Amino acid sequence: MTGCARSIFVPSILVFILTLSIPMSPVLAEKSEDEELAEIRKMIEEKGYHWSAGKTSVSWLSLEEKRMLCGCIPASEADLAQMPAFVPTGAAIIDSIFDWRALGCVTPAKDQLGCGSCWIFAPVGELESHMLIYDARYEDLSEQMVLSCHKTAGDCCRGGKPWETYKFIMKEGIADEACMPYGGSTTIDCEFHGCNIIANMTWYESVLQDVDVIKEALLRGPVTTGFDVYYNFYYYQDGCYEGPSGTYIGRHAVVIVGWSDKMCSGEGAWLCKNSWGEDWGMDGFFYIKYDCCDIGRIGTQIVYEQSPAKLTIAAPNGGETFIEGSDCNISWIVDRHRAIPDAINIYMSIDGGARYPYLVVENFESGSSFVWKTPTIPTGKARVLIEAVVDGVTGGMDTSNDIFTIEPDYLWPEVTVLYPNGGETFAPGDTVCIEWIATDNAGIDSVNIYYSEYGSYVYIPIAVGEEFESPYCWVVPEDIGDECIVKITAYDPSLWKDTDLSDDPFYIDQTVTGEEPEGPPAYTNRLEQNYPNPFNGTTTIAYSVAERCDVTVRIYDTAGKLVRILERMAREPGRYETVWRGTDAEGRAVASGVYFCSIDAGPFEETRKIVYLR
Repeated sequence: MTGCARSIFVPSILVFILTLSIPMSPVLAEKSEDEELAEIRKMIEEKGYHWSAGKTSVSWLSLEEKRMLCGCIPASEADLAQMPAFVPTGAAIIDSIFDWRALGCVTPAKDQLGCGSCWIFAPVGELESHMLIYDARYEDLSEQMVLSCHKTAGDCCRGGKPWETYKFIMKEGIADEACMPYGGSTTIDCEFHGCNIIANMTWYESVLQDVDVIKEALLRGPVTTGFDVYYNFYYYQDGCYEGPSGTYIGRHAVVIVGWSDKMCSGEGAWLCKNSWGEDWGMDGFFYIKYDCCDIGRIGTQIVYEQSPAKLTIAAPNGGETFIEGSDCNISWIVDRHRAIPDAINIYMSIDGGARYPYLVVENFESGSSFVWKTPTIPTGKARVLIEAVVDGVTGGMDTSNDIFTIEPDYLWPEVTVLYPNGGETFAPGDTVCIEWIATDNAGIDSVNIYYSEYGSYVYIPIAVGEEFESPYCWVVPEDIGDECIVKITAYDPSLWKDTDLSDDPFYIDQTVTGEEPEGPPAYTNRLEQNYPNPFNGTTTIAYSVAERCDVTVRIYDTAGKLVRILERMAREPGRYETVWRGTDAEGRAVASGVYFCSIDAGPFEETRKIVYLR
């Protein structure tokens, strides 16, 4: 049982009388698919029509199942009285061919399955196109949300009126297909309240059944309409459908997305998007002759207001693969002809786009990209939603077109010391540029460099938390042994590490000494890398200033939020140290992760990355 069977009680004597008195009509006896197809092809050839027939994804259905696909209820006089009308300007239509698909503003045809929900699919498909036209947003919206949550307006059995779909979207908005996937049944519970509403519309208008008026409306965007369906339409494959033939099935809602005055031997045809799947017709689309099958009667069109800010995600937009902990450059394009966002909010979904509960960054105010450290997520699949804030409210948004992948980091980095690697000779005061190669599937996050006197297990830091690019130049200190080695530890974003040492010792010639410096030491403006890094508990941050100035040392998180001010005072030229114990301004322990230490010393500014492990 489909749930759509209708039970009618008829007295048995009446059935007997009717059986005797009414001859059986040949249209009541269903023919086989092959018989129907042969009949249709013969008709097309005899009448010289311009379309091709063949077996399709719906031609094999029974007559009752075919009727189920046609769920567009015609408008009543009361319906029409409530609709404002599209007012044409009467401007001349120059284009003989127009197709919104060619402009990238039509989403693929969907499949309503065995449900009479064309009254939902046509308006939703129309809205998807208007969003592409006016906001450059590609979204797959949820027809099931309307079917499950607006049951008083229609269902799979009774069908419904397309403008009831408009009314629902105007009141509730509509969510992503991922939140309420289409199941072709009204028994699916209405559960959209946990979904992110990603689309809405302002109003709708009726469009007069006139070729020129419909064309003018189409230049504003696709139009929803109904038309009368006959049994031969189910066999349509391509060409210009014309001429109803055979059994009338019902009224069906589709979206007009273009026209061609050259089709049907120059008599012209509408290009329409159907909802019987991409295996039917021309990838789900068809041409139908102007005025054929009462197409265009009670056409309707969405009135869609473009967002104040037009924002389009550039990356990640679907299909990319990242390693957890690696840097993902989230980027977007803002239409400068509209409002410029005051701030950007970015959210992440891990359920295919059904919901976006995870905040990536909030009130981000600069540029058109944000470097995000990809997290570990249980599903490994993600999408992002970027929201443009204008005057304190959402002024535009976009979502990734498809999911991207965040894979676990199962691989350790690899590092190799290249220089000094044994046998070299230096003198105290010499500048030695230490070289290495470090690789990792997620990229190298940082390196620590140490030296040790040969045979000793005490390693003295040369540089900690440095960027991974080689080389790093080091001045050989005065108080150093005769034989030494270098140790380099490389960290990946997941804090996996690898270490390598010089293969053999290098030598220090103690007989060579530098000249004693004259006068007080000269200092340069510099923020040194904290040590230890990564750290747990306490880390020391050293800095130098070249002249007397006001110094402020701050800690920020990856979202750019101030965590703590470590120092704010005037300093004389010199080198200083301060300590951070992994707490915020209120003395509360911060979460494990990446932070940034920033110094402002007069005109000098510098920032270093800090990794805190609790």
